[in-house]
Parts: sequence; C-alpha cells; structure tokens
Amino acid sequence: MGVTGADDPLIKAREEMRDLLRDIPHWRLTEDGWGQVEQTLAGAAKATVTADPELLAQAVAEVEITAPRRGRVRLGDAPAMPAPSSVRERVNKLVHRLDILEARERGDYGSSSGAG
Repeated sequence: MGVTGADDPLIKAREEMRDLLRDIPHWRLTEDGWGQVEQTLAGAAKATVTADPELLAQAVAEVEITAPRRGRVRLGDAPAMPAPSSVRERVNKLVHRLDILEARERGDYGSSSGAG
C-alpha cells in the first residue's frame, strides 16, 4: 500500500513550507529580523529542491523561528517594518519552485504550454 496525500511526509513538508511562505509578506520585523529571514530562506531554497522531507521540515522550523513574536514593544526597540522587496521576491520564487516541483511529480508540468 503506497503513501498518498496527507500521509506523504514530503507533501506535508511542502504544504507547511507553502503556508509559511504565504504568511511572511504580512510580517513586520526589524531590519535585523528581515536579515535573519533572508538567511533562513536561502537554506529553505536549497531544501525545496531535495526530496528529503526531514530536510524540508527542518527548513520550515528554521524559518518559523524568525517569525515575529507577540509581546510588548519596549522603548528603544528598533522599529518593525514590512517585508523588503528582496524578501518578497525570494518568497515568490520559492512558492513558484514548489509549484513546479509538484507539477513535475504529477506529470503535468509544461503540458499546457509550449515552453519547455
């Protein structure tokens, strides 16, 4: 009996990554916080091309650690700001990469376009 859908650890890890990527553009972080996000997204980009669900799940956890934390803002804290364009671009590329990988696995990548 094969592993399918929600039982497949790779599919689950990719879904978790995609959900997280959808949240990132709505975060508000300090400049340093966004720098950490960019670093973890670089690792996530490498993990997305693997078929290793554990590596991808680890990348999800590392990106989640950079998420904004609820709490009081203290006087003197650096100001939080929306996602810089470099982060938004990296997020878009990762989502696109995940979409392509999944389409290839389904066998329908490129079937509706003449491009290859």
